[in-house]
Amino acid sequence: MSKKPLLNAALMIGSIAIALAVAEVGLRGYRKMQHRYSAEHAQERAHGWILEKSQDAFDREGDYYGRWDEFAKMRYSGYLGYWPASDFTGNGYVTNDHGFRNDVDVANPKGADELRVFVTGGSTAWGAGVRQEDTYAVALERTLSERFPSKEVHVFIAAVGAYLSTHERIVVTNKIARLEPDAVVHLSGWNDPYAGYRGYSVMDDRWDYTSSAAVLGTYHRLFVYDADSARMMDPGPPKPEEHTLAMFFFLDQIYYAKRLEAGRRPHQAVVDDFVENLRLAKAAVASEIPYVLALQPTLYATKKKLTEWEEILLTKNEAATPAYGQYNARVYALYREQLTGALEPKGIVVTDLDAAIAPEERSVFTDHVHFGDRGNRLLAAQLAEVLTPLLQAR
Repeated sequence: MSKKPLLNAALMIGSIAIALAVAEVGLRGYRKMQHRYSAEHAQERAHGWILEKSQDAFDREGDYYGRWDEFAKMRYSGYLGYWPASDFTGNGYVTNDHGFRNDVDVANPKGADELRVFVTGGSTAWGAGVRQEDTYAVALERTLSERFPSKEVHVFIAAVGAYLSTHERIVVTNKIARLEPDAVVHLSGWNDPYAGYRGYSVMDDRWDYTSSAAVLGTYHRLFVYDADSARMMDPGPPKPEEHTLAMFFFLDQIYYAKRLEAGRRPHQAVVDDFVENLRLAKAAVASEIPYVLALQPTLYATKKKLTEWEEILLTKNEAATPAYGQYNARVYALYREQLTGALEPKGIVVTDLDAAIAPEERSVFTDHVHFGDRGNRLLAAQLAEVLTPLLQAR
């Protein structure tokens, strides 16, 4: 056999090895440089592509997603894993004596002319990414005050980032039910499908997204921890910075998507658990108290005509969470088919808040589930229309 082909093959293999070595050194150097940045700069980098365009979803000049806290400072909670610290002032938010996102405490006893509305949910219901005065709750409180001029109206945000319907149920039974509510609203629906997409039931305590050990003192992110060592906790989709070479990141994405697909919960099971938690929560409150499920909008299943910015969000989020868009949309289709028939006989009024944003031609989404100040005002307007006749009937 001629030595020339062998020599050529050796040269080619050597060239590839040298190229990979150079890439390895370069990428490692680049990653080391990243570590030199401050925490503030790291956060700005994480929000970089959002920062440039998310102003499209705000009316307030200079605001963008990432400028204000998206998660409250937390304390330990034996039942919930974590709960917002009381009487705390953060970046764009204030909590009251109960840890609600309000600058007014919950009076005890309740005032004779006081009207109390409590809202549960996850980060959207908490108002992630907007300053406190731009949340739907402040706008809703203003509208209800105009419609009930003889009442002192308070809309309390009893929501917490990443909470599932199980957490909401506990919040209602352990906290809200004893605070003399005049109405309870679950601004909810998005987080439960995400648990199902990751392969967990919201009724299963191995879904340890809310580990108290992980979030105490944390402001902007949750770290995953699984107390049940029998099952490895999914650390989330692969991240480019965790891979030395782009080829490895590409292959890891494919592997991750296949693994998720094999472990996902059935769509109907997600809906059934959601309905059961709402039923149990409603049972803790007096039957005459108006009770509302306000189904939060989702970028993946909205009737809104998406803007250029929202189309970009859709593409980027689909890459970050492979196939979650289809999964979320399917669960939402079942929500819309079944929730009214399942919940209204239990005394729960169902309203789809997608109707609030659908006519808006401008951007409202800051990511696949959160809203700027414009979107928050639209949600408040529909909530006011739903709550007004319910409160008048009392």
